[in-house]
Amino acid sequence: MESGKEKAIALCRVSTDEQLKNNSLNRQAEAVETIAEKYKLEIVKTWSGSVSSKSGKNLARKDLNEMLDYCKKNKQIRYVVVDEPDRFMRSLDEGLWYIVEFKRVGVRVLFSDDKLNGEDATAKLMCSFGLFNGEISNEERARKTKHGHEKAIRDGRYTFVPPLGYIRGKVRGIPEIDPVIGPLLKAQLLRIANKLVSPTVALQDYNRSVETAGLKKAPLKMDKWRVICTNPFYCGVIEMNKIVKACNPDGLHEKLISKEQHERILEAFNRRPKNQKGPNFAGNPLYPFNQMITHVGCPCTKSKYNTFVGVTVKNNQGKEYEKYRCRGCYMYISREEMCERIEDIISSLELTESGDRAVKDALTNVFEMEEGDITSRQTQLYSQRANAKKEAERVMGAFLDAKEQTTKDYLEEKHKDLVGRIKKYEEEIDNLGNFEAMESQRFIDFAFDFINNLVHSILSLPPKEMQLCKQLLFPDGFCVDNDGNVYTTKISPIYRLRQFKKDSHESSNSLVVRMKRL
Repeated sequence: MESGKEKAIALCRVSTDEQLKNNSLNRQAEAVETIAEKYKLEIVKTWSGSVSSKSGKNLARKDLNEMLDYCKKNKQIRYVVVDEPDRFMRSLDEGLWYIVEFKRVGVRVLFSDDKLNGEDATAKLMCSFGLFNGEISNEERARKTKHGHEKAIRDGRYTFVPPLGYIRGKVRGIPEIDPVIGPLLKAQLLRIANKLVSPTVALQDYNRSVETAGLKKAPLKMDKWRVICTNPFYCGVIEMNKIVKACNPDGLHEKLISKEQHERILEAFNRRPKNQKGPNFAGNPLYPFNQMITHVGCPCTKSKYNTFVGVTVKNNQGKEYEKYRCRGCYMYISREEMCERIEDIISSLELTESGDRAVKDALTNVFEMEEGDITSRQTQLYSQRANAKKEAERVMGAFLDAKEQTTKDYLEEKHKDLVGRIKKYEEEIDNLGNFEAMESQRFIDFAFDFINNLVHSILSLPPKEMQLCKQLLFPDGFCVDNDGNVYTTKISPIYRLRQFKKDSHESSNSLVVRMKRL
């Protein structure tokens, strides 16, 4: 360190290649040296290079955060030297925040213009104006960039990073097919479109072909593969729906597949839900009590196997029988017999007085919550319907202006889809209106009708809802002993067992209900 000089660090930044070519970094470096000489500072380290100050990422600026950390570790640093405020930050809020953060560690930010470096109110105002002008300039540049991208898309050019299978072309905005990846991807897209393989098999074959070609790329997974294969870019459509919103069905780039093949690929991927959890995940409606029944006397030592599941068995003559079977010891009970005995248990329940009040209070609360949700959902549906109508009008306008038949066919199909979507919105709005018109008492009467006819009501439920009812009414499920007796050990506290003449006083008050095999 030179005698009598305080230590400082410097920042020289550009955010575009154009600024880099225009010798901006050298000009900033000269300005920084001038400031250092004027204030008798020794620059010990300089952060220099291309760093974007894009809005939304300012607080994550790598260079400024590194400089802050450096100042915290090196207490002898007293100044940060920058040419102009917009080189420091192109945002008023974040720029002032960083100035304060540096001040908290004992470091002062200096600019080439001395009017901005004072501690008085005027200097602070001038500094704020400098940061504000940088933010205005940044927004204007972003707006021009957005309009430039939108115009390029309208012209059929794609000015973003090319998708998988393409590379940047010789003509700006017109990607070219990657000579290696392009053919590999095209082959799998055509196989899916022609229904030769499933999307899963196509993914496996693609990963193997990439590995065989000697390309050092990580294997793709199904979520990424779905996005790639359903991208309309491969059939010539350029569509962006993020910050830039524009669509052109006739891109200038070379296609990998036709629009008809793209539609068939969409059908292949949309045939099943995205989150597949097995064919029986939703349950089998023929056996609604699957895994709700425990075999108490099962000799199997593993408790997870002592539950009954529904199966269809055949005898030697090929006749089929529907039965419940214990997974551990293979004890069988016919489906009808098991259902009848569980129905008898359910039919013996009735609400207690406290349970009746609790259910009414809960239903009233549910109705009020539903009314609030309906209002919110209706507002959302009205907005979605209006947006769909605007989009339909825009697509129809593009259809009337289109000259090529393939473009007209694509836009016509899209318009039909929008019309169908509008119709669905209107139907849902009508259905919500019907619920809204329902009175609270009618809703409660409807619910109690369901409760009072539990046997028929529960058996008509889908398996998922059946599981929820079981958890509410019979928390421990049902049990079967080795003699075939079916019972439950616990029922919901809002119910009691209805007394029958054949029942003793003890058995009617017990929570254990046994039904003997006839």
